[in-house]
Amino acid sequence: MAPDTHQIVDNNPVITANGVVWTVRIRTSAVDVELEKGQATYEVEHLAMTDSGTLFNAFYGNPSHTPGVPGPGIPSTVSFRRSRSGDPVDSVLRSGLA
Repeated sequence: MAPDTHQIVDNNPVITANGVVWTVRIRTSAVDVELEKGQATYEVEHLAMTDSGTLFNAFYGNPSHTPGVPGPGIPSTVSFRRSRSGDPVDSVLRSGLA
């Protein structure tokens, strides 16, 4: 993980005290599941993040390069919509998770 990549954006929620990364709780109203149809959608708008610029800065950007302690970042937000449809059992079987 080189500190001098050409990456210019790295939006991440904070790293929690117990080391969990890239995980954030979203409100239940953002999730719509139609089990009978095999469809699910979640949509999030303006979720607070920190733009660390690079992944290196997000993990080691502090002055002592202590792993898991991010360097400086700027407040940012992300918005997205993710949909999934199909037979959920078939999807699990094909992915090797069953």
